[in-house]
Amino acid sequence: MGSKVATKGLGFLYNVTMGPYLGGYLGEDKPGDRASSHISPTIFTKNNQVVLALGAAGGNKIPVAINQVAYRYLKQNLPLSEALFMPRVYKDDSPIYIERHMGLNGFNDSEIYLKSNNIERVERKAFFGRVHAIALDPLNNRWIGAADRDWEGSVSEYE
Repeated sequence: MGSKVATKGLGFLYNVTMGPYLGGYLGEDKPGDRASSHISPTIFTKNNQVVLALGAAGGNKIPVAINQVAYRYLKQNLPLSEALFMPRVYKDDSPIYIERHMGLNGFNDSEIYLKSNNIERVERKAFFGRVHAIALDPLNNRWIGAADRDWEGSVSEYE
């Protein structure tokens, strides 16, 4: 159950991750250690109202995945489920990795590959972080959710 710490009225437990991120084995952390984790639960607000909340699993690719999904939803105005499903890009030392979703209609990435020999398509599921999100639909004033199709999870509608 994570840290077993919650703030009254918020409805969730705070997470805690030390173990394998520091020394490779659980129980190696000591007083003063700081978690070296990419866990990044993220909440966006507008006019003091939550408009988007998302988080992900996926190690060092979590911050990049969250950033790309949030940008597509908030700035490019894509529907939340589409913002999660669009291919993600990850740059490490080399090459640039681009997610290749099987069955993604209308997205032709062949021009990208013709212009660079430093790009690699990745067709493995869940390589780019596994994002789940909820957002406030401003038109209907309802919460909508989206689960990453590359991983476990689902979304149900509630009033």
